[in-house]
Amino acid sequence: MNLLDDTCYMCDDIATTDEHVPPKCLFPDGYRKNLITVRSCKKHNNDKARDDEFLRTLLVYDDDANKFGNDLFFGKTLRAVSRKPIAYANFFKPQLQINSPTGIVHKIDRNRFDQCVEHIVKGIYFYHYNKKIFSHLFVASPRFNSRTRKGNPYVKSEIIDFCNRVKSILQYEPIYGDNREIFQYRILSTKDGILFAAQFYESTEIFVSGSV
Repeated sequence: MNLLDDTCYMCDDIATTDEHVPPKCLFPDGYRKNLITVRSCKKHNNDKARDDEFLRTLLVYDDDANKFGNDLFFGKTLRAVSRKPIAYANFFKPQLQINSPTGIVHKIDRNRFDQCVEHIVKGIYFYHYNKKIFSHLFVASPRFNSRTRKGNPYVKSEIIDFCNRVKSILQYEPIYGDNREIFQYRILSTKDGILFAAQFYESTEIFVSGSV
């Protein structure tokens, strides 16, 4: 057995469990075909259950999400909110009123969001290449990098350029994911680093780069 098979995908601690990447809670019942699992320690699996809920809430809180995202939002997410309203209220903090259909910009914990995405990317990288990434990754998403100018939302041009550049480089790479209505991705690893692009619920796009 390869020594890596016995240690956590995120650190060098002994693995004691299997972690789903992305988290299993993002996938509705009936759409969990061939989910990716990697070996994990307790800290990087069981102890981050609240982070998994946080990520799911952000991803399904989206008017443009498909029916699977909407079903999760109006089902499991709203039931969880009714049980723990204060905890879920802290996932979103209204920042200011803007000229948009909802009328509100929500400020989220970007560090926490980025860490959730990093866990996914590092797990998938480990799954594909049997290697670990210990360095910090750069995470960008047109949806979660928006700001406001004179009451109107916008995305900084450098973020748009980065996302478009990653999308262009990866356009001929294979698309992975057996539940593509929920999650699909492309990944590329070279001597210069890693590029990763994913889409959740046929709406939210996330782009990642970093050294390996």
